[in-house]
Amino acid sequence: MSHHARLIINIERKQIASSLFEQLNTSFSSHVLHDLTSLDIHTARTIISWAITPASKEKTAVISFHTATGEAQNALLKIVEEPPVGVSFIFVTSSKETLLPTFLSRLSLIDDEDTLETNTSSQKASDQMSSLVELFLTTDTTERLKNKELLSIMEQETEDGKKDREGAKRFLFTLLQKMKLYHYPHTHIEEVINLSSALSSPSTSIKYIFEYLSFLLAVKK
Repeated sequence: MSHHARLIINIERKQIASSLFEQLNTSFSSHVLHDLTSLDIHTARTIISWAITPASKEKTAVISFHTATGEAQNALLKIVEEPPVGVSFIFVTSSKETLLPTFLSRLSLIDDEDTLETNTSSQKASDQMSSLVELFLTTDTTERLKNKELLSIMEQETEDGKKDREGAKRFLFTLLQKMKLYHYPHTHIEEVINLSSALSSPSTSIKYIFEYLSFLLAVKK
């Protein structure tokens, strides 16, 4: 299972959450920090609304709390397990006693000392994907699909032998950002949005999507 949300348990939760938020690119206003005594249903709904609001870049919510109501946790289950592309969560709490097993099962528990390394690795992966998309857009259409990194995304499989679609989803998400930046036609942007939605279906060929994109998008000089 691929976790899009992480959990840190530490009595110094306030300081850790504040430090994590500072490590993010805080000039990008879509990142959010919630410092709470109790994570309640009202805040849960605010987080869900934030998560489903489109943003031009990847965004992270850092949520610090001492206790959490069952109602709030149940409300967050779906968005935490299947967030929109580019959205991630970091929950920081002083104790997991009030956390439901169903909620815990959707979080990846990490040690607080590993947090900086985790965020650094995430930023590096984001930068690498941005460079790959840039190369894709500036490469001749007949050469685009020969890139080894792109081939790896198309051929990657999960442990059960199925196609791993996470890499392709991240590629399309980053591609949309670049297309808006380079003022590609709105019709082409809509096409990529539709392709992103189609990726959710196991019957959709990842290879076909990339072949289609190769000929759809003009080379950016």
